[in-house]
Amino acid sequence: MANATDPLAVSLHGTNPQNLLEKILRLRVYQSRYWKESCFGLTAATLIDRAVHLDHVGTIYSANAKPTPFICLLLKLLQIQPAQSIILEYVKQDDYKYLRALGAFYLRLTARAPDVYAYLEPLLNDFRKVAVRTQAGWALTHMDEFVDELLTAEVCQGVALARLPKRDALVAAGALQPRVSPLADLLEGGGREEEEEEEGREEGGGARGAGAPPPPPPQQQQQLLLLQRPRVGDNRPAWLAEGTARPAQKRGRSDSGEGNAGGSGGAIGWGSGGAAAAAPAAAGGGGGGDGGGDGSAGRAWDEDGEMVGAASAPPAASAPPAASGGAKKPLYKPFKLKGMVAAQAPPVPAQGPAEGSVEFWNAQRAALGLKPLAQ
Repeated sequence: MANATDPLAVSLHGTNPQNLLEKILRLRVYQSRYWKESCFGLTAATLIDRAVHLDHVGTIYSANAKPTPFICLLLKLLQIQPAQSIILEYVKQDDYKYLRALGAFYLRLTARAPDVYAYLEPLLNDFRKVAVRTQAGWALTHMDEFVDELLTAEVCQGVALARLPKRDALVAAGALQPRVSPLADLLEGGGREEEEEEEGREEGGGARGAGAPPPPPPQQQQQLLLLQRPRVGDNRPAWLAEGTARPAQKRGRSDSGEGNAGGSGGAIGWGSGGAAAAAPAAAGGGGGGDGGGDGSAGRAWDEDGEMVGAASAPPAASAPPAASGGAKKPLYKPFKLKGMVAAQAPPVPAQGPAEGSVEFWNAQRAALGLKPLAQ
């Protein structure tokens, strides 16, 4: 009889209220010491004395799957089935957070869907810490997370919850009013402040004058300050150090051919302003180069089609043009090492008498200091 449901209790979701918890869990609660000692003969009023001493939420703990006092009191509420007004007082009080968690869990199991949303959604503003005891050990959560799990999950703390329709479906059916965010007033106030700031900027712009440019945004001002800040060993270009725009570079071209050195037309040079400067034709060499110019002058244009400058080529008297058939300059100049003496050809021996003749032997004897042979 101690574990029987109150005879005046009505069925919930088409079944006995105690059947909302699994049978194995109920049997473990019935056999626990806390149920036998602290939950016997409790009523809706005296149960509060036990609930205010709770220090955690949970279902079972330890390897032996012992039931927690929280689940024992929840089963006792299902057994005695107090009035909904009493459960609402559990939920609305702010002093004991675990008593509030107990009432919220009971409401989620037994109340209608519109009442669940209406009474549990205000608890999402409660951010107090809540201790949770599980079989793996202790954990920490918050009251708003615990309530959000009751509203969105199908299983909470190991207990299967009844199906809860979506809030949008209840609003569309007219059973529930649209939810109003508690931050709506702050958002509206922020919007009014932004409008006032825009009006003030417009008034300030009128006072400055229509021709005055608006000031740059704060982020761009900070970037300009960082660019203008001197650095030790700064090798940046002048335009980057000053924070100005990068100058446009113009690439020049020559009518004597583009290239580093383009034949007889001249060589292309690049000035500091990005334009090409023409070099004299004599600097490009005598033969035809990559560009192949006429050798008369080296002219350069920028990208806009304007001629930058022209340089007349001096007359090359010693090197006639290749078209007229003149001699070309050698590709390589002969080099001479310092102190090197030119090699001399060996002396050519003079023509002497024939070998074996008397004159030949007389010459040999004369070289030895002997008398010549008589002829």
